[in-house]
Amino acid sequence: MLNYSWGEPMRKLLDLDFCVHHRRTVDASIYLDEDEHATFAEILKQQAVTYFAGLVRQFYADVEKLYAHARKLRQDRMTGLSYAELLEKFHKALDIAYPVFAEIYPLGYGIDQEVERRIKALLKKHTKDVNTSFTTLAVASKHTMATAEQESLYKLAVDFSEEGLEKHTERFCWQDMRHFKGTPFTKEFYRQRIKEIKEPEKTLAEFEANLKELEAKAEEEAAKYAVDKELSAWIPVLRDIITLRTDKKDALTHFGYCSMPLLAAMAQQLDVRSEEMPYFTIEELDAKQIPSDLKERMEHYNDDLVNGKTVIYTGTPPASLLKGLPIAKASKEVRGMSCYPGTIEAPACVIKTKAQLNKMKPGRILVTTMTTPDYIAAIEKSVGIITDEGGVTCHAAIISRELKKPCIVGTLNGTVSFADGDTIKLDATKGHARRAE
Repeated sequence: MLNYSWGEPMRKLLDLDFCVHHRRTVDASIYLDEDEHATFAEILKQQAVTYFAGLVRQFYADVEKLYAHARKLRQDRMTGLSYAELLEKFHKALDIAYPVFAEIYPLGYGIDQEVERRIKALLKKHTKDVNTSFTTLAVASKHTMATAEQESLYKLAVDFSEEGLEKHTERFCWQDMRHFKGTPFTKEFYRQRIKEIKEPEKTLAEFEANLKELEAKAEEEAAKYAVDKELSAWIPVLRDIITLRTDKKDALTHFGYCSMPLLAAMAQQLDVRSEEMPYFTIEELDAKQIPSDLKERMEHYNDDLVNGKTVIYTGTPPASLLKGLPIAKASKEVRGMSCYPGTIEAPACVIKTKAQLNKMKPGRILVTTMTTPDYIAAIEKSVGIITDEGGVTCHAAIISRELKKPCIVGTLNGTVSFADGDTIKLDATKGHARRAE
């Protein structure tokens, strides 16, 4: 909830005649106004590949700037500062974080979709199996933080030391914090993950070999289309965007973690708990006003942002907030985007909240809304992945390719169509799944 309206900054960042005026958050999912989304898509269709490549360079620069400021912020002294001084420091930090925050939404709500559309249209000129070719090409241009953590943990499992565990925890503990919420991972969390790695040397070797194989196949696939100059120009943009989607979220997550001492100092002066701070609006912090429904917000809230003004709803959301939103309905078969091919038949494990992660058992198909870094242990146990949300650049897509798990994402209704224990036939090559008869 600690965010600004991001419509006008998005216009400035994108250098386009476009601005988001209406944005809804319902059950932690963000929805743009349908007409505005369509307008954005049409504007993007008019842009050349050089425009997208330029955005990538700008986005990378903003991410690096935020990482640097976040590290400094965590080291800053907070004791002895007045509330006004703390608030000024927080606003300065938000001003640096805001470009990264505002850039995530055009990436997820139009830019990556337009890049995918362009590349698939060009691939049709060369191959009948467009989806397989696209999936092969869709490999991050560099290792993401999730990949680095995975490899580091496997290496630690091979050659364990308490000092190594301490360094790993310090480097990656912030990965599951979202929007200033959550608790950093502990040494015990990583220690338990290490215990669950049965054959560390083999696991590490297979993981590193697979990363090399993914890269080699992507390069080989790209080489097939070298004569098509337009397609060859788009492929590196795709790979950079896949990296950026994860990098930008990581940068914001790291920023939230580094902001904890500052928010704790502000909480002390407001006489509230640190974990309550993410549920304030910026306006309430500016006014030093404690919301009367703070407890209810922490349990569950939705919000509606129109022209820079945020309305927060606790309890049952009004019909106006839900109007026009997609409704997930159970079906015998679900369809989604294939992120790593393969077929598997196995029992389902349906996980709708993080609190349910401990029920995941080896040999099951993970069915969930979306995955985040703390789902890694569950993903490692799984034999396949089905998510309601996401696209080719999402966390589940990247991890499934790195761990060779058949995966489809963006089904919308996977978690309402399957129940724990259902035997599922997952065909991630064709992008669908259904209950076995």
